[in-house]
Amino acid sequence: MSKKTVERGDILFGNKPKKKQPQNIRILCNLGISYASYAFEQREQGMDKRGKLTSKQREDIRKLLIKAKKTVLEQVKQSDSETNKMNWKCTLYMVYYALHERDKSKKKLKHC
Repeated sequence: MSKKTVERGDILFGNKPKKKQPQNIRILCNLGISYASYAFEQREQGMDKRGKLTSKQREDIRKLLIKAKKTVLEQVKQSDSETNKMNWKCTLYMVYYALHERDKSKKKLKHC
């Protein structure tokens, strides 16, 4: 598997997905949850005594959240829009909120 494929989040689909299988949606959802969880964990561990992060830490956390959002969770949202297979809405809501995209979280996602 090429590095380009993994970074885009098309892990089991390749560059041109033909049909997204339910097990692939589960895997992508779990990957998105993992990216988001890791970012939130890094935020908690990186805070100093005053509750501050360095600009490098903030940027690294932001990159992880963007990766969770764009490359994974939004793909799952498109494939599983009725939430039939996975509960991705709560994680995507938290990612939108952490990235200060509250308008998206309010309009597109109702409470999970």
